[in-house]
Amino acid sequence: NDDVCTADSRTTPYGIHGARYYNFTVTATQTVTINMEGTATSQGTLSDPYLYLHAGDRSGSLVTSNDDAGSGYNARISRSLDPGIYTIEATSYWYTQYGTFRLTVQ
Repeated sequence: NDDVCTADSRTTPYGIHGARYYNFTVTATQTVTINMEGTATSQGTLSDPYLYLHAGDRSGSLVTSNDDAGSGYNARISRSLDPGIYTIEATSYWYTQYGTFRLTVQ
């Protein structure tokens, strides 16, 4: 998560969030779980991960978002998805925060 690629969904009056984007394809209707883990589980240096899930590419409609459904301040989305392409927008809660994280899709 860095300031080179800005967040489309996460903005504040105080600054621009950094983000990373990841695409994945669902081939049959199924429940998908996305975890973004940082310091709360010793999987990175980002202390408060935040997730957005878009249908299609990063400019697609917002399916859902999450801040703290994972352990500690980690983010988790678990949702039934129809077949299609989806984009994960991985960012942080605090606009001044950048760091490493582990992202998994199951």
